[in-house]
Amino acid sequence: MRAQRLFHLLLLLAAVTLVIFLFLQPRKAKEEAVRPAGPLRPGGGAAVLALERIGVGDTLRVVRDEGMWFLRSPIDDLASTRMIKELLRSLENLDPIRYLETDSLARYGLDPPRVRMTLDLYGGQRTEVLAGAYAPTSGGAYLTWPGLGGVVLATPQVMTRFMESDLFQWREREILPPVRAAIDSLWIQWPDHSARLRRHDHEVWTILEPARRDADGLSCERTVAAFWRFPYSEFIDDPAIARQAHLEDAPLATWIVFRAGRADTLLIGPRAIENQMVVQLKGRSPGLIRDELFLFMTGGIEALEARRALWAEPHQVVSLVLADESGGVLFHREGRAWYSRLLTAPDFDLLAAGLAPDGATGASHPAADPSLGGDLTNLLDLQTLRWLPALDDEVDPNGFPLSIHLWDLGQEHQWAAFAPSTEDGYWGVVSSRHPRRPMEIPAAVAEHWLRRLDRTRQQ
Repeated sequence: MRAQRLFHLLLLLAAVTLVIFLFLQPRKAKEEAVRPAGPLRPGGGAAVLALERIGVGDTLRVVRDEGMWFLRSPIDDLASTRMIKELLRSLENLDPIRYLETDSLARYGLDPPRVRMTLDLYGGQRTEVLAGAYAPTSGGAYLTWPGLGGVVLATPQVMTRFMESDLFQWREREILPPVRAAIDSLWIQWPDHSARLRRHDHEVWTILEPARRDADGLSCERTVAAFWRFPYSEFIDDPAIARQAHLEDAPLATWIVFRAGRADTLLIGPRAIENQMVVQLKGRSPGLIRDELFLFMTGGIEALEARRALWAEPHQVVSLVLADESGGVLFHREGRAWYSRLLTAPDFDLLAAGLAPDGATGASHPAADPSLGGDLTNLLDLQTLRWLPALDDEVDPNGFPLSIHLWDLGQEHQWAAFAPSTEDGYWGVVSSRHPRRPMEIPAAVAEHWLRRLDRTRQQ
């Protein structure tokens, strides 16, 4: 009896499920049948030549010209390429929350619309998107367009991001125009001198003028990256305020940036409030960006030159010599471990020839100080403070109060020789890379290596 009641109950449940399925299936099919196509077909954004938005503030008009977007109303300026691409993708892939058949657009705030966006296409075609009221419960926005035959409820972002956004959001905020080409060279002008630089590869730059020499590749890369990393936070459209920065008559620096034959001119102005600086792309209004690279962009050629005494990757260094007037110590790497021994007279003959002493000869001991690797990394990362007056002749590193020699896996030899500067608290350094161009470093750097030399000799 219980089994029979259970059977009848299951049968009733199956019947109810079937009724619900049969009731919902036509509705689902109907919804799928009326799911509308978007205002633009997939890929249709490529055919858009211009757009105009009416209903929020001043009329906004944007046009495409030679692959770039320009504002033509309410001001003439570069338009935000990112903003336009996001809008066109949104119109191509619009996924409405709900589709509503209606014969009354006014009911949804669409007659007249709150915002009308008109799109001009290739071949003289035109379409438009009308935006009306917000839905009281979901917060979505009601939209319609030609051929829809009804109204869709779209996500609020369509309204807030595109239909109601202010002019600032439509302006290009990157310092340089968004051209698909890497920067290949720079011509930088300061009030009393200029320099030309060429980019050969990532972090590989050369100063071509006023004299050919290495540039600080890392600093150059950081600066050109800032053209995209530090967008404008504010535009200075008032000519009277803009003139106070003296960008047209007396900029602190002028950077001419070359990309695939295109030249863009940046005028660098003074620092402003709240850690910002004034920058202007010629042809646009000036604006404010973060001032992290102000000293580099206005500091003259010395801010661009490679002011490192030694250049190598720490893990590539296999031999290191520390020497002073009374002798020296060899550190040599075996695997990950460092070993040390005192230098002998024949070792100094090898040094004079640029050859590394043999770590296998003499009494060699494990380097007791585990910080040697870290100190070597810091030495190779050291950016010297400034250039000192040039020397008439190249120097011999032997006989200096401190000299450092190193060899890499390929047995390439580099050296740096250190001596106290005339100014307390600083030492001068010349190197095999810049044998006639002394640089200045904090005295603590040289004194630290002298202490390491003395400790190792006493072991």
